[in-house]
Amino acid sequence: MFKTISENLKKGKKEGIYREELDEEIISLLHLSRIERVPEDKVIPVYEYISPRSCNEIFEYHIRGIANEKGIVYLEKKLQTNQTGIKTIIS
Repeated sequence: MFKTISENLKKGKKEGIYREELDEEIISLLHLSRIERVPEDKVIPVYEYISPRSCNEIFEYHIRGIANEKGIVYLEKKLQTNQTGIKTIIS
């Protein structure tokens, strides 16, 4: 999974939608550790993490942290295109 996350970050940088200065290794480790700790989280139950509402919110939060201006514009277009009462980014 680390490799997949890292490759996505490199691809996003190459496509000009992720921040050029971000460190793929650190961001990949951070993202992976959040995913792996879901079952152990005592604050938010697992079923809440996997709900469509939560997944989309977490995904948007993550993308806003790694995207550059061009990436944010793309994200905003996706959000507007998919407005159906619940924000849906992941299709």
